[in-house]
Amino acid sequence: MASVSSESLAAVRTLLERSVGSLTLDSAKELFGVLNVIDENAGLQRALTDPAREGSERAELAARIFGGQVSDLVLTLVQAVASSRWSSARDFVDTFETLGVDAAALVAERDGEAGIARLENDLFAFVNTASTNHDLSAALGLVTADGESRRALAANLSRNASEPAKILLEQAITHPRGLKPVVLVERFSQFVAARHNLWIAHVETSQELTPEQSQRLAEALKRMYGRELKINATTLPSLIGGARITVGNEVIDSSTLGRVNHLKQRLAS
Repeated sequence: MASVSSESLAAVRTLLERSVGSLTLDSAKELFGVLNVIDENAGLQRALTDPAREGSERAELAARIFGGQVSDLVLTLVQAVASSRWSSARDFVDTFETLGVDAAALVAERDGEAGIARLENDLFAFVNTASTNHDLSAALGLVTADGESRRALAANLSRNASEPAKILLEQAITHPRGLKPVVLVERFSQFVAARHNLWIAHVETSQELTPEQSQRLAEALKRMYGRELKINATTLPSLIGGARITVGNEVIDSSTLGRVNHLKQRLAS
C-alpha cells in the first residue's frame, strides 16, 4: 500500500479506535455491508475516489447513498474514508474490510486478552479444519452457491465460535472477494493476531525482575496504554542494565546497551 493510502488508513483506524465505546457487532456487520455494496459497484468506487471531487463532495455523496442504511457511527466512518485520499480504488475498498475486522476485534477486546485470544483461536481453528477436510474445501469452493446457502454453511461451521468470529467467518464465506474463503480467514486472523500482540508487553532485562518490580512495571504500562497488558519477561544479560520493552511495533529502550548504541549513532552522524 502506497504511503498516501497508508496514512489515510491509519487515520480512519484511529477514528474507529476512538469510537470504541459506541461500537457493537452490528457496526462490524454494517461496515462489511458497505464493503460488499462498494465492492460490487465499480461506478460507485470511481465516484467515491474521484480526485476531481473535493473530499467534502465525496463525503456528501457517501451520506446520500448510505444515510439511513447504517448507524451514525458507521456513516461517520464511511464519510471519513470517502473524504480521504487513496492511491487506488482497491486500497479504498480494502479499507472497509480492515475496519470491519477491527470493529469485531475491538468488541472482542472488551473481554480483555481472553476475548481477543478466543477470536484468534476460533479463526485458526476454521483455517486448520478447512485446510485438512477435503469435503469442506470443496463446499467452500462452490462459487455457484447462492448467498443463503453460503450463510447456512457459515452458520454451521461457526456454531461453537464466539460472536465476533461468527461475523468474520460469515463475511469470508459469503463474500470471499475473489479469494478462497480460507485465504481470507487467514488474512483476518493476521489482523487479529496483530491486535492480540498489543495486549502483550515483551520485557527484556539484564537481570530477572522481582515480583515488586513486575507489579510496578505492570501498573506503569497500564497507565501508559490505558489497558491491562500481559508481561512476557525474559532475561538478556547483554543489555547490561535497564530494560527494553516492546508492545506491538513500539519499542521503549532504556537499557544501557540501547543508550550506548544511540550514542554511537549520534557520534557517527
